[in-house]
This record gives sequence, structure tokens and C-alpha cells, in this order.
Amino acid sequence: MFLALVLVYGGIFASIEARIAPQKCTVNINSDLATPQPLYFYYNTTDFVTTTTGTSQFNLDGKQKIQLFCTDGFRKPYDEEMLTAACISGNQFQIENKSGRLIDAICNNFPNHTTRFTDRKCTVGNIVEIGFDVRVGLWVPVLEICHDDKTGSTKWVHHMLKPNNAYHQRNVERIFFIQGPFYRGLRPDSLYSKIVQRKTIARILGSEALASKIVQDDSEMYMSRGHLAAKADYVFAPQQLATFYYINAAPQWQSFNNGNWLKIEIGVKKFIEKRNIDTDVYTGTHEVFTFPDIHGKYQEIYLAHTNNSRTNRIPVPRYYYKVLIAESINAGIALIGVNNPYVSDEFIEKEYILCPDIGDKVKYIDWNRTNVTAGYSYACSVADFVKVVKHLPPLPKVTKLLL
Repeated sequence: MFLALVLVYGGIFASIEARIAPQKCTVNINSDLATPQPLYFYYNTTDFVTTTTGTSQFNLDGKQKIQLFCTDGFRKPYDEEMLTAACISGNQFQIENKSGRLIDAICNNFPNHTTRFTDRKCTVGNIVEIGFDVRVGLWVPVLEICHDDKTGSTKWVHHMLKPNNAYHQRNVERIFFIQGPFYRGLRPDSLYSKIVQRKTIARILGSEALASKIVQDDSEMYMSRGHLAAKADYVFAPQQLATFYYINAAPQWQSFNNGNWLKIEIGVKKFIEKRNIDTDVYTGTHEVFTFPDIHGKYQEIYLAHTNNSRTNRIPVPRYYYKVLIAESINAGIALIGVNNPYVSDEFIEKEYILCPDIGDKVKYIDWNRTNVTAGYSYACSVADFVKVVKHLPPLPKVTKLLL
């Protein structure tokens, strides 16, 4: 009898406790969100909703509100551009005056991302931002870019990586790269094709046979559109899609793109998550890739080439780099990759090491860093790197290595 009473009263108390316990919402970014997906903001802010570090979900307290934005409006039963959703519990929300789930709030199209020039300067002109026009007078940037439109080269792209960026939405379908108001008189989509790459390099080197040996159909020996700020650096689909601009890319040998450069991108995100630090990332290019012509003379390689060298545009970079600055712990590092799968080891050591190499100290990247085909890679202190690469903006003077 006593046991029965305990069970009865225990059940009553448990039921009461469940009713008075604070409700929370947990949303999985890979299964609980709509496609096409809106932008998600914390209520009355321009701060994007963020996932919980170490997970593929975001959490909200009971009755906490977020706002959802679609440039072209939502599908029925919603017809506004901006919706307010209040957490009920689990994945249930009060969306405006209807009870439902975030997966039910579907955009007619993904929110429109675009570029805009700022009044801030870099070494080659005004800094460009990529972001979203949310409402009249309300601009939300995603990344900023120092781009030289005269040469068609991007010097650097800046964005922030946070611990929660280690997990991102999977299976977001890639889109075609967007030219925007850049590369006037050129068609980058055509210039990146293997056929046109070979034709252009043949003109530069004076040999179709040599160009065919360099740009190959049945291997990774061709130049891809190398993302600077990576698609996978962003958690949500709309921000991932906003990285597909040619000014956020440069010609990169695919064996490098899919080799040590990918290892760097993955390793950096995991490290930032593990250390739980916000990190400024400057990803850029430096100098121009060269290759010997039929006479043995080294020529600079461009995707757009004419007989007048002053009009050559879209240079193939000699180097790619990432400069990481974790100001909160006074630490930073420069990670450098050689964009030349044909260079010899001996030539690397003589000609391609920009600053004292500390790459052996970097344990958080699973790279085969001395593999030339995968992109010979190394690391330097930020102070040593900026002595050589001078187009970066003024950076915080960190004194420790980010290791």
C-alpha cells in the first residue's frame, strides 16, 4: 500500500514538475529547417542565430523569439517577408499567429545575397562586402573583400570563425559562381574551363603540347575556382551560398584545392572549436604563378591573356594563405600553401619559403605538407609573414603563436 501511494504521488509530482519546468526548443539544422531556407535572426537584432558549439543544432529558451527573413516572401500559409517565431517546446513554434515548425516556413527562393562597395579602403581600392539587404537601410554583411578589378585579382577575404562553425548544414546544393559588377569585359565562367585554360596557356608558353601536359582532362591537374572564404565555413545554407562569387575565388590547382588546402580548412575549424576561441581569418593570394615557356623562360600565367601584358587579368596565384588572429588570447599564425604542383623540392626551398617555417609545430592540421602535388605548405609567425606580404590591412600585434 505504501509503495502504491509513493508511486501515485511521485507521478503527480513528476507531472506538475513537467508542467512548471521551463520549456526549450531544440532545432537540428540538417533535419528541422526549410528549403529554400530563410535567414534566422535573434529577435530585433541583426545577429544570425548560432548553433551550440559541438552540435548540429541550436537551442532557444521557452517563449524566446527569432525572426525569419525571405527576400521574395514565404510560401503559404505565410505571405510576409519577415516572420516572428516564438519557441513553444521541442521543434514547435508559434509563427506569427499559427502553431508550427520552422520546417514549415519555406521561402519562395533563398534570400538574395549581393555585393556592395564600402567607403573603407584597402591597398587596391574600396573594400567590397558580400551580404544581405534585409530591409531598406538594413544591410547584414557576411564577409569583406579586398579586390583589384584592374587585374581581376582578390588580395584577401576577411571573415570570422567561431567555435560553432565546426558544424554546418550538409547537402546544400552548390550554385554557379556569380560575376557581379566585376571583371568587366571578361567571362570568368568561360575562362575557368579546361579547354580555354589550355588555349590561354598555349599562347603564353608558345606551345599547345606543353599546355596540354599542364592542364589535363583525366587528373586533378587543372585550375579550379578556389574558394577563399570556404562554403563550409558558414553554418547555414543562405550564408554558404553567398560565398559563390568570383571575387571570393582565385585559380587554384585542383590537386592543391582537394589536398593540403582542404586539410587546412578542416583543421583550422576543428582547432578553433577545440580551443573555444573566436578567430579573425584573412584568406588571400600572393604573387603570380610562373611556368617555363618553350624557350625555358618563366612566364606569368593568367586566365585572361592578350599580347599586351598590361591587359593580362585574373592571375593564377603563386601562393594561397590564411592568417589567423585570435586577439582574445594574443595569438596568431600564417598558414601558406604553394599553388604549383610542378615545382621541384629543391626549387621550393630556394624560391618559395617567404618567412621562417614553423610548420612542424602545427599539430592541428592533418596535412602532407611537403607533398608538392597536394600543395607544399608551411607556417610562419604573423609578424614574419606581414614583413613580406604587405597588402594586408593593419592587424592586431599578437605576440604568441596560435598552436
